[in-house]
Amino acid sequence: MPLVSYDDVLPWARSIKEQTLTRRMPRWSAARGYGAFANDPTLTPYELSLITAWVDAGSPPGPERTTPAAPRQIRPGLAIDAGATTATIRTRSGWITGWDFRPGDPLITSVTFTSSDGAAIGTWVAGDRTVRLPRGSAIRVVPPVRVEIRRREKTAYEAAFTPLKSTLRLIWTAAESQRPHSEVVRRVWSERVACGGALGPAESSVLAVRPLLESGAAAQITLERLGGAQPTLLGWFRDFDPGYARIYWLRQPLDFTAGARVSGDGPCQLDVILSARR
Repeated sequence: MPLVSYDDVLPWARSIKEQTLTRRMPRWSAARGYGAFANDPTLTPYELSLITAWVDAGSPPGPERTTPAAPRQIRPGLAIDAGATTATIRTRSGWITGWDFRPGDPLITSVTFTSSDGAAIGTWVAGDRTVRLPRGSAIRVVPPVRVEIRRREKTAYEAAFTPLKSTLRLIWTAAESQRPHSEVVRRVWSERVACGGALGPAESSVLAVRPLLESGAAAQITLERLGGAQPTLLGWFRDFDPGYARIYWLRQPLDFTAGARVSGDGPCQLDVILSARR
């Protein structure tokens, strides 16, 4: 539903309270308190109390806006035709330090984009903000870039809309002549592994995970290192929705050496985003 104006929101106020208190919204499969993620959008207890107090008070309107809203800034990027489910985009080769995606219609739930050599570049899921890799890290892009777009079905209560072009923006590294000599770019890449599978190569770090579970499934995923060290919980993912298979960026990268593997308490598969440590 649209949430632009007070009149848009008012009919949904009690549903908003219920969805947020039960933590079904914002969409976030990671259980709170099990793993720490830099892109966690879940509401704080204070924010939940504000929503509850507003709804319980009869959802009163706020003060009238006295200044016009700032116009939305359209960032330059790679345009994708309205309504497209796949696209092949010509761009330059090089290294990127992040990305963002602006959907052209509200039915787009997720987007994946890959290099021409088949290597994963990244994903976007509805609600994601701009992704920025850790300082000094970058992903190699080999053009052309292939984009795959996933949409949900339109619901009966949604108003008609005209799809617009979507935009994918890749954030490139500085030119070699502009990069400080002390700054070494560490390669970032993605590996798809089944739970129980080994990670490689040695001397790497886990930056993020992207669980790929069945609809409604749950899994606790850990990183196991050699030497008898206690396994590290990467996250507990519940009520999984394949339409919103987002990347969960760890607040702190996890280093590992040869022989490390990921494990789960049940059948599971995931993409692990890794970074070279040197």
